[in-house]
Amino acid sequence: MNSYIPLATVEEKDGDFEVIEQPSTQRRRRFRMLWTAAYVAGVLLVGVVLGSLYSSTGWMPVAPSRGDGSTVSAGGLPGGFYPLKEGVHGPASSLRDNLSLNVSYVTSLSGASGMTLRTNRVPIVPPLVPSGGHLNLEGKSANPWPNLSEVFDIDRLSRSIDWPVLEWAQVKKARYGQPFRYEPLEGQVTDKIGCWSTRQVRKGVGPARGESEKFLNLDISFTPIPTKFAIPNTMNWYSFWGLADLLYPLGRSEALALPDGKPGPSDSKTVLPPDEHVSCFDDLFYAVAVRAYEWGKEVSPAWRYVGVYLHFTERVERLAMEMLKRVIGGAEGEPIPPYIALHIRRSDFEGRCAGWKVEDHEQCFPPLSVYDRHVQEVREKLRAKYGDDDPRGNPLYVVATSDEKNPQWWERVKQMGWLFIDHGAEKTSKRLGKWYPSIVDSVVQSNSIGFVGTDGSTFSMVSALRVRDWHGGVSSMVRRFLGFRDKGLRMSDAGSMERKKTVVEA
Repeated sequence: MNSYIPLATVEEKDGDFEVIEQPSTQRRRRFRMLWTAAYVAGVLLVGVVLGSLYSSTGWMPVAPSRGDGSTVSAGGLPGGFYPLKEGVHGPASSLRDNLSLNVSYVTSLSGASGMTLRTNRVPIVPPLVPSGGHLNLEGKSANPWPNLSEVFDIDRLSRSIDWPVLEWAQVKKARYGQPFRYEPLEGQVTDKIGCWSTRQVRKGVGPARGESEKFLNLDISFTPIPTKFAIPNTMNWYSFWGLADLLYPLGRSEALALPDGKPGPSDSKTVLPPDEHVSCFDDLFYAVAVRAYEWGKEVSPAWRYVGVYLHFTERVERLAMEMLKRVIGGAEGEPIPPYIALHIRRSDFEGRCAGWKVEDHEQCFPPLSVYDRHVQEVREKLRAKYGDDDPRGNPLYVVATSDEKNPQWWERVKQMGWLFIDHGAEKTSKRLGKWYPSIVDSVVQSNSIGFVGTDGSTFSMVSALRVRDWHGGVSSMVRRFLGFRDKGLRMSDAGSMERKKTVVEA
């Protein structure tokens, strides 16, 4: 199994995030944890995280089919086995039909979810559910939901972490790869199941209800997780170690014995305790090991033990690099030289420019000159690390990515001397689907040797980690919302606005 060697740590300096090199350390072999991070943040789901560890239960040597009819070679999976019933040849009408009684499972149904659990369970990963606010999709029903394996190499992940990862497309029938519809698929059984609700860690808040419930035709009864699992001094964050405790008999019984640990009725008025065979959660985006917003930190187990192994598929890599090659140019067959990538997140952040008139919103964001300053700082770090004689120490190109739609803004990007993929001219959405501009941008960012991202964007955070650990690169983050400096405001961890007397510089 490949070794993971962290190349640097992320530290905060004068309001910006800087990558500081540190001596390499060896990853613990077979830590026996799965954390696959999922979020629809900015423009792309970067990963789906469902935690599990070695199970002592038996596996059946089968080669199950994915939702598109293709099969997965059992010989290429850990131990040569797959944790489904013997003789499985595709998704079944009911959730229970394909699952082995000798294996325990865990899943999360939220479109923007993450999970880290140190348990003996096999994860079942849902399709990538679009978030209209992040992906700027004009209606989820018009856009098919891709399976995770369409974007990420799940088999490679399984081999790297020595633990299987299933998709719902291997378990239950649904309209995979088709436009979303609320009515059940013909022949699809309504499965009644009890799940834990992490959203209800906050008093007076209901469970997170997602369209995955309708997509998979699930009738769910939610039970609140104990409030003691909340991370202190935060509004939404909770401990994944607490969640793991719920999946063992003693922790489960203690939680259900609490006054607030009562299951609520499902849509059909069914009341069920959390399922023990298939443990499920409504929303796991805010599950962390130590503190809020730890994804971009060295301490994050989500990245260290799973995310670092979640690589893109060869198809997605090829599509993105072919588009980038058309922008950069060069002879056919000539490799793309090292470059610096930018992620300038703007579109869905615009609504957070509180107190600004619409015509003044441009003043709320950092100007391109601030990103350029960070580009120069990244250049200096690369030169110091690799020297002038190494192409990595002197990248020739800067490639910008953004969710901005204003063509005048992109003209200013061009005036900076930066390159970018014109997804309109490439007809990326029309040819490949509305997810693909975001997917292509993520690949372009992740394959750079230097990266400048936007503070507060999980999209940027994950790309920075990939650049660091996949390519030995360096990165820097630009603080968003310059307007907060003038307004005397900043965003707190809880997402609320609070007064700040000191000046925040970009």
